[in-house]
Amino acid sequence: MQCDGVRPRCSACVKKGRTFCVYSERRDAANSATELIELFQSLPEDRALELLRSLREKGDVISVLSEFRGTPLAFGRVHPNIESELKAKYPNAYPPLEQIVPSVLAASNLLKSDLSVSSNIDRSTATPIDLDSAVSHFRSQLPIGQEPDHFDTRLGHLRIGFWTDIGVTNEFAAQVISLYLRTDHPLLGLFDPDLFITDLINQKSGFCSRFLVHSLMYLGCQMYSAFDKSANKLIQDFSQEAERLWEVERFQDSYLTMAGAVLLSLSLMGNGRDHAVLKYAKEAAEMGIRLGLFEDGAADTRFEIDQFEREKIASSYAAWGAFNWKTLISLFYRQPGSGGPMVLPKVPIPGDQRLTAEAGSISRTASTVGEALTGKTFPALCNFWRIIHGALWIYYPGTEGPPERFKLDIAENKFRELITWTGFLPSCLLRRKDSPHHVAVFHIWFHAAVLDIFRPFIKEQARERPRLKTFSAQDTSPNAVFAASVNQLKRLIVDYRTNYETSAYSILWHTGLLYLANAMLEDGEDPQTRLYFLLCVYGYERLKRPYRISRVIVQGLLSMMLRDTDMSSEEARKIMDDLRDGSWDRVAKEVDEKIRATFMVDLNLANKDPERANVENMAEEFEDMALFQDFLNRDKMEM
Repeated sequence: MQCDGVRPRCSACVKKGRTFCVYSERRDAANSATELIELFQSLPEDRALELLRSLREKGDVISVLSEFRGTPLAFGRVHPNIESELKAKYPNAYPPLEQIVPSVLAASNLLKSDLSVSSNIDRSTATPIDLDSAVSHFRSQLPIGQEPDHFDTRLGHLRIGFWTDIGVTNEFAAQVISLYLRTDHPLLGLFDPDLFITDLINQKSGFCSRFLVHSLMYLGCQMYSAFDKSANKLIQDFSQEAERLWEVERFQDSYLTMAGAVLLSLSLMGNGRDHAVLKYAKEAAEMGIRLGLFEDGAADTRFEIDQFEREKIASSYAAWGAFNWKTLISLFYRQPGSGGPMVLPKVPIPGDQRLTAEAGSISRTASTVGEALTGKTFPALCNFWRIIHGALWIYYPGTEGPPERFKLDIAENKFRELITWTGFLPSCLLRRKDSPHHVAVFHIWFHAAVLDIFRPFIKEQARERPRLKTFSAQDTSPNAVFAASVNQLKRLIVDYRTNYETSAYSILWHTGLLYLANAMLEDGEDPQTRLYFLLCVYGYERLKRPYRISRVIVQGLLSMMLRDTDMSSEEARKIMDDLRDGSWDRVAKEVDEKIRATFMVDLNLANKDPERANVENMAEEFEDMALFQDFLNRDKMEM
């Protein structure tokens, strides 16, 4: 007899008067093996021995599993829902959550505009941070005359005029470079920081180039403008020069050019110049293939035989950095033409013991500086994106994917691979209150990826929901796993916005905001929908100065909120006014004339109508949605 998937009891069990469902869908050998291992781990010792004896005697795994799955002792170990099972078995990915009190969150500064919060901060002491900076929430006062806070003391000797003709001081450039290296570099990799700084200071071109410097400064000035608005004036200068230098460097394949292209891709996205984000990401990957760094690249004997050890380090950072970025935008942004899968790098992951051992005799400093900066985060992210790379077929049907009837099983196995892998994470990558910001972002990305793995299999009606086959909980639907990761994202976003000043000047974590906002709108039954939606909206507001794109994303999200809920047009317009300090007309003008954003903002609609679901098109619907809401409100008043 076969289970029909209805929960908490299937139809067959209802007929037989059973308390729990004891039947199971047919499992393949891999799923049976997984369940067998879980039974051995969960049963008391005497029952585990009995299971082993039964296997030896009968030799039929399916029948033995059915027998033990149906016993009262086995029922006693069944988790009431998959979230409790995940917390019990995979605490590294699904740790127990501290309760978030809705009334406390609603009254917190996290749900207030940046301007109103800044006005309440004591400014009696001078500070190098602008009075209206979002960073001021984390640093209310700073001492005057403090020493420059450089990532590396060697940056005090920087002579930036060697690398650029743009008029910036050495100290400004050192601060911008330091900010990037501390903030986004642990997540992006792309180049070895010690080798880069060495050649940057010594004015050598082995591991530094004008193109890489300008691409880094383009992104870094956006980040630094969160502290000092005068940095905004330099963003366009570094953008134009970086794109000009690209036209020269693109014909000379190198690891430095790969790294610069990825930085340029990210910079353009944050700056609302989305027209070339995919172009530079794709060019970086193709350059790596030509250099022989990827599995289907032409054999590069220089790498295998004659390449210097420092170049091996540089090539590994460039290859994995380009691969990670291409995989990230393929999954999280899904812009038309992002292309889905690319091949895996064939060079070692930076931080790999083999690579470190080979380089140790030549550059111990390089290894030490790199490890001190990124810890184990970047090597872990390389493995994370390698696993995710195998699931991109879910969103790219044009690629070679499995038949429809196997897709959920394969998605479940991919999820299993992910959560099993988290069991081997080092302690420094586990979530703690004192974790570095890049560890928190890693966990945000993890749960956003889980949402994407199961998003295509979500069903509104409970009776239509399929079951996952390798979990023992009573509710094992994709909806239940989705909800478990949404709950983790809620806590992660609250903690990140509360505890990390990087939430005000790094764009890399915004995926969590976008995915949580979408999840809240999709779940119409969550009483805290409005609360967490506004948590995300005001998270974007903190990013409004460094990243123009944040304003358009908010406008797109508010269009969705007006469409799907009873939010008033007055409240939606007030939020947009807050975003530009009251200048609503200026926002609308920028959307129409300047800011480009073609990645998906409505993640549900993206599967059916990707053109309408992208950021700029959804943002353009805001005024129509607001006017429609006005019309409905007038109608109600007249009635």
